[in-house]
Amino acid sequence: SELLKSRLHTNFNDYVNEFRVKRVIEMFHDRQFDLFSIEAIGFEAGFKTKSVFYNAFKKVIQKTPGAYRKWLNAS
Repeated sequence: SELLKSRLHTNFNDYVNEFRVKRVIEMFHDRQFDLFSIEAIGFEAGFKTKSVFYNAFKKVIQKTPGAYRKWLNAS
């Protein structure tokens, strides 16, 4: 925890959530998950609540999961 704070300027929860957000993005890019709801993908990535998932996603990506998925599908 001290190493994360001193070297990476983050805390343990944010560090773990960033990995989870990256996993969500991978699933958004995988056609296999097209029929999954956004919340189901968040839970699959390891988030325990919808609010923590949405807050972490927005903190890392600066967009909501829905806005990101919509942008991705429009591309």
